[in-house]
Amino acid sequence: MSRQRSKRSVNSRQKGLLGETKAMSALVARGYGISLPIAAEAYDFIARSDTKIHWVQAKYCKSYVPPKKSTGYVRSRLKIRYKSWHRGGRGRVVKYKKIIDFDVVNLVTVFLPEVDEVCFFTKEMLKGQDELSINIHDDQSKNYYKRYTNPKWL
Repeated sequence: MSRQRSKRSVNSRQKGLLGETKAMSALVARGYGISLPIAAEAYDFIARSDTKIHWVQAKYCKSYVPPKKSTGYVRSRLKIRYKSWHRGGRGRVVKYKKIIDFDVVNLVTVFLPEVDEVCFFTKEMLKGQDELSINIHDDQSKNYYKRYTNPKWL
């Protein structure tokens, strides 16, 4: 009797781990050492070289494909922050929840599985934005992913 492998979908935790390990691998290849926290922290890991230390938040970002009737282009989207609106006790409204704590994190990495690349963003590059769009097809776009895969400042 032969065993047939079923296609397993990757859950959110596995995607997060893949984003973290790809980012760690990319940083190690650039000469950084990696340190992992032993307790839950606002960052995923620390990357350090002889001259720099980065507190890193790693993300996994699958492409967003617009509907067929749309004239938009295929792109990868990463939501940096979101607003969480819900009712608290006695009708109070909780308005905002941060995904990335920029008081602690100074480097955000984004793994793009379609192109198997990691993009790097400093907190200054993301300041004031609610959403980051990364284009994976149009090399003329200002947000083309290759502009962020091998930055000189890293």
